[in-house]
Amino acid sequence: MIIRWTRFHAFAQLCLLVAVVQLLSAQLQAQGRPVEARVTSISGGVASLLNARGVFTLKPRDALLPGDQIDTRGGGRVVIELTDGSLIIVQPGSRVQLKDFRSANSLRELFEITLGWVRVKIHHFGGRPNPYRVNSPTASIAVRGTEFDVRVVASETRVIVYEGLVEVTNLTDPQQRALVEPGRGVIVRPNEEIRFFIPGPGSEIGDRGDRREPGNGHATHGQNGVANTGDILRTLAGEYERYIDRIVESGERPLLARFLAFPEPHLDSLENPAYATSFSSFEGRLLLLPSFRSTRGVAATRSLPEINLPGSFDYGLLYQTSVFFPLREKRLVIGGSFAGTRSSIQSLAQAQVDLTPPPSPVKIMGLRTTDTSTDNRSYSGSLIVARRFGSAGRTSIGLGLDHFSGRGSFSGRTSLTSGLGRNLGGVGLGGVNAREELEARSEVERTRLRFGLTRQLTAGHKLGIFYYRGISSASDRDRQHTFNGLPLALDAVSYGSRLSEIGIRLRGHLARRWFYGLEGSWLGVSVNESIRRAVIVESHERERIQRLAAGGGLGYMLGPRTVLSLDLAGGFSRLGESLYEDATGHLLEEERQHTRFISVHTAVQTDVGRQLFASVSMLALRQTRLIDEKLYPDRFGRRLNSHGLFVPDGRTRASFTDYVADLGLGWRLRPGLIFQYIYSTDFGRTPSGHILLLRYTFKRDDK
Repeated sequence: MIIRWTRFHAFAQLCLLVAVVQLLSAQLQAQGRPVEARVTSISGGVASLLNARGVFTLKPRDALLPGDQIDTRGGGRVVIELTDGSLIIVQPGSRVQLKDFRSANSLRELFEITLGWVRVKIHHFGGRPNPYRVNSPTASIAVRGTEFDVRVVASETRVIVYEGLVEVTNLTDPQQRALVEPGRGVIVRPNEEIRFFIPGPGSEIGDRGDRREPGNGHATHGQNGVANTGDILRTLAGEYERYIDRIVESGERPLLARFLAFPEPHLDSLENPAYATSFSSFEGRLLLLPSFRSTRGVAATRSLPEINLPGSFDYGLLYQTSVFFPLREKRLVIGGSFAGTRSSIQSLAQAQVDLTPPPSPVKIMGLRTTDTSTDNRSYSGSLIVARRFGSAGRTSIGLGLDHFSGRGSFSGRTSLTSGLGRNLGGVGLGGVNAREELEARSEVERTRLRFGLTRQLTAGHKLGIFYYRGISSASDRDRQHTFNGLPLALDAVSYGSRLSEIGIRLRGHLARRWFYGLEGSWLGVSVNESIRRAVIVESHERERIQRLAAGGGLGYMLGPRTVLSLDLAGGFSRLGESLYEDATGHLLEEERQHTRFISVHTAVQTDVGRQLFASVSMLALRQTRLIDEKLYPDRFGRRLNSHGLFVPDGRTRASFTDYVADLGLGWRLRPGLIFQYIYSTDFGRTPSGHILLLRYTFKRDDK
């Protein structure tokens, strides 16, 4: 029995050994099997396949072989998948030739791009390094397990890295090599040094850099912005640059209507100076409005996805005073206002990055830390003169002059470190591998002349008409930009704009407890912009914006303690941009943008005690945007937009809906003095905000 059991045990071990050998052999055969490439999708237009047999129209599921050429100058967008899990996306306007990607060499030739734009994602095959090489007319790019873009225009190659690490070599001088980390890019030109640059927002394939502003329900990037891969400094700097856009290019934003049915003398007079004649005695108002929010959890936002900001917060402060002095005997009212604002964002971001150089089998992880600070301050003042006319004083005319001045600053530092005591590109990995610092300043000035007319109609209805004419100027300049202590080129942009706006409002009673308000406006803005960026030729841009909007509101007094309101607004805006090269005057970029929007606002306020009241409001904004864009070559043959990016010609459409809710609780501390706390949320798109409102209204009743 013992002998039989020993023989059986030996036989079982032999079978197990054979099974293991067969399994390992199957795995080795699978890993050694030649990689195959196949087209998975084609969209947009026509794509051609060129090989020794001729020229064919490329179709989904077509198998591709080394030597095949793909031509997408017919407008097609081709997605190619390799059996090792890697992905190649060939954008329209490109020409690519596949190389010997099936080779078993340690560094396989994947393809050569001679023109256009290609996105590449190399997958780790079987959990092991999967090294490839990609070539262009001027550069050789060594990669492993990473994601990056290659863009070729004329004799220039640009490489932008989103994940992992790539090594770029200048083919005209192989001694020039650069290791490119996530969130950075390099420019390779013949007989020139390799230049680093920071990709701007919208660098991702298929992303045109949406202009939506977070927190206001209109604008930043699409869902694949560069921010999610490491370009943190420029992304946060983009938030700071919007501070200028809100003043100089205000027509791009939708006009949101709130509480149209109810008059508010102070705010009405600051919009239309003729409303100031509604003050029959001296009256003033002081307003203090601090706000703050923690940006913890900003990974859920659209502007900065996948970035952890554990120590970030922002705060704002608005203070305003307005006063009105009626001169009854002259039926004249003189008034004015002064306001100041300050907002600040402090942030600390940390993220792990893969620093493994190709084709090393040892994985090296690094830590990227980014510390940024943004500070914006503004001051504005307004002078108003209004007078009644006619025997009954039912017609009023008002003039207003206001001036706005703003200053902004941005500073940021980002560093890349690794815990391994190795050397990467001549820089010790035991300490700081790379450190980038950026400081910028901005200035904004705006002056407006306002004319207003009101007419008191029968049955309590009141009509108001206003006209604005204004000019703005602004500048946004880098003051310092270094990488590892070495100076980088400084960007500078200056703006000048003119605006005109005309509007009309009708408000009154529908019944004893019902109120209504109707309004409409047209705005026209022209902007001239001078652009000096390191990655493009010196150029200037001309922009024209038109916006037409209309709205209506209903209000209902449910009782002496409860007020309900409903407001609807909608309209459209048109934007046209043309970018010209300074040296030649040639057109470089044309963009046409059409936006339609509609908003719904509802609110209720009710007393919950003798001095305590509560309020709830909800705003929904729906926008649909259509963009047509076309790029033309500069004197070097490159097709780049004002941010130094190549964007495929064509039309894109985007639709989105945003929701904002405010919940408030207030106390009437004494007559004319109100304190209110407001909790504001957009349901997870950005962190919730907390606002404190202190308002004091003082007046003198003339007997």
